[in-house]
Amino acid sequence: MIIVFAFASCIPVAMSQSVQLTVINGTGAGWYDEGDTVHIFQDIKFACGFSSHIPWVSSYPDILLEPNEWHTRLVMPSADVTVEGSEEIPAIVPPDVGFGYIPGYNEIKPIRIWYPYSSSTIGLIWLFDDAQFVGSGQNCTGEQTDFIYQAIVRGFVVIQMDAEEVTIGDQDGDGRLEWDIQMTNPELNIDLQNIKVVRDSLIKSQWKINSEWPQYTVGMGNGGSFASLAAIVYDWSAVVSFCEEGEAVLFQETTVPTRWNMARYDQDTMVSNSQAYANYQALVNRGICAAYWEQERSPLYRERFERAICDEEQSAALYQELEDNNQLSDGGWIKESFEQLEEEILGNPTVYPTWHSLSIYELPSSLCQLKVTMAEHAFYADRNQATLDFLIDPCMASPIDQANTAKAISVFPNPSAGQIWVDIPDESWHLRGVVSALGQWILCEVERIDTKLLQINMRSRVPGLYHVLLQSNKGDLQSIPIVLK
Repeated sequence: MIIVFAFASCIPVAMSQSVQLTVINGTGAGWYDEGDTVHIFQDIKFACGFSSHIPWVSSYPDILLEPNEWHTRLVMPSADVTVEGSEEIPAIVPPDVGFGYIPGYNEIKPIRIWYPYSSSTIGLIWLFDDAQFVGSGQNCTGEQTDFIYQAIVRGFVVIQMDAEEVTIGDQDGDGRLEWDIQMTNPELNIDLQNIKVVRDSLIKSQWKINSEWPQYTVGMGNGGSFASLAAIVYDWSAVVSFCEEGEAVLFQETTVPTRWNMARYDQDTMVSNSQAYANYQALVNRGICAAYWEQERSPLYRERFERAICDEEQSAALYQELEDNNQLSDGGWIKESFEQLEEEILGNPTVYPTWHSLSIYELPSSLCQLKVTMAEHAFYADRNQATLDFLIDPCMASPIDQANTAKAISVFPNPSAGQIWVDIPDESWHLRGVVSALGQWILCEVERIDTKLLQINMRSRVPGLYHVLLQSNKGDLQSIPIVLK
């Protein structure tokens, strides 16, 4: 029996019917065609740079691909849709932040500790920057601060600490200040030893750190690779790596649940998304809970730079200068690469006066908002809730995001040349369709071999990352990433 899923074709289907999207307390409203993928963003109303942790509400249940995130997407149905973000909330109380100097293994280490708002702490997150850009998450101060805020709202303590090379300088002469990721002998790895010494000092001192708390680690770039190593050495509960695949050999043996938050158009030549996915697959094949997310490009909008500079009018002016200089296509999509756009902005102060009026702190953070929008090498807060959900329960399914779906369901071969088999032994689950990396539904020929086995023909599709989407009788969604080669 042949089944045809009428979402869009293996080449997206153009729909003629126009439908209206109304967005309350957010950005993205307008008229669209059925089948269009739309990005919407919640307003930042209640605190400079901090996004809402309150889920969206939609007139169409289950239409939002990431309903718990401040930035979500939806595929327009054949009828008008209303989506509502959170109401304005009073300004948050400034978080309890401790900054000090703690004796490390060899040197005094500067640290920063963020404490949760509630008295009930659910765990401790070690946050490691890409060591070349310490304290800024690749100069994405607003994005990283937003993640920390969401973490302390959820009840986490967050600790930031520098790599040893940042403290004492480049030790191997490669011109890069990095975390040490050698794993031959952990006792000779000073960065690993610093973690142990600093942790023990914090527990014994006035810093209110409890040795019984579960510990997690989140890292950006080279800090992500170190995060994976530290989690294994110290048997921490889970790890999240941004824009870094990690050492492949680790994932052949580790039992630590790991999530990869990658960027689709990462320009760092030392980063391999395909290797990150292979590492994810290695964990899943051994029954270890894991997740893989690849951030896609999204449109720029006038309020975007409020995440960096906390000024609505200035944010709009930055956007307007990009628009006036023909850097944006219809819908706010950036035309050039980040490297080209950065060179254009910095080299032309007369046509980008607002950009050149920014402080030495505001400019790199604002430029990083462009990098995040373009899905290049940067820490991003678009998946805050999914990231924190993974730390709390790595095996919990969440819409479009849970990489380790019910173990009984299998999709193979993966990677595939285009012919994909889906084995669904559990009758409470069914195939809903296939979604591209851009969030577009695609229409492919599906043949039901028997009551449990389906065959999907995707030979006409271009190579890349896709998601096989499944839905339970209860309405739960699960997604299995697949790679076409």
